[in-house]
Amino acid sequence: MTVASVLAAWVFVLTDATQRSFGNASVSRHVAASFALYTVAGAAVGLAASAIAYLAQALAKRLENRYPRFAAFAGPAVYAAVASLASSGTAFWTFSGARVRATLLGNVGPWLFVLGIALTVAALAGVGVSAAYTLPDSMFADVIEWDELRTRRRQEGIFYGIRNLIRKLTGALVIFTTLQLLGRSGYASPPEGTLQFTQTDSALQTIRLLVSPFGATILCGAILLAWLFPLSREKYTRIQKLLEQRRARLAE
Repeated sequence: MTVASVLAAWVFVLTDATQRSFGNASVSRHVAASFALYTVAGAAVGLAASAIAYLAQALAKRLENRYPRFAAFAGPAVYAAVASLASSGTAFWTFSGARVRATLLGNVGPWLFVLGIALTVAALAGVGVSAAYTLPDSMFADVIEWDELRTRRRQEGIFYGIRNLIRKLTGALVIFTTLQLLGRSGYASPPEGTLQFTQTDSALQTIRLLVSPFGATILCGAILLAWLFPLSREKYTRIQKLLEQRRARLAE
């Protein structure tokens, strides 16, 4: 992504140099000046980012030492505050131009920018989390009605009992497998009273594999199975109509 950003920036520079005239400055001089400007600006931004990261890490360690009970939350809280300040600073700098600053957009724009980013992140996170909790139960209810159409019996108790049993078995299997993999990787429990403890490289690598590619593979498999779910909206509507007709005949 960094390489793509640099290449895109240079494409804009070259396009600007060839499409506009800069007095006595040639295209080669314009490109050389842009290279020098980006080099200085990049070095300044890199130094500033390194300084901010160092200060944030120092502040997090100080909070961990002063408030041991909240040691696990000190680092994430400090980094979240730094990220929020950086986003807010970017928003206010974006709308700080001379023409925009005196308008309503210059006063409201930064706040709308920050609010838009927050709402976008919340919406993206909410869609994924809500889908994981609501879609399986909705699909499960459709399966129960399909089974009623085939067997002429309502068997919610059997279906939900089997589902809960499968959840318990898979949960136990996941916990057992995870603990076995962590044990084989050299994972060590922190001694009692220890505030900071570093795991071995193999244990850290195993944890990364479990929470990133392994979990993503399982999630992709679940998405594929949901995509292949045979009950479409049209089929479910037809099932409901057939069940209503059957219930109406039985009521007569």
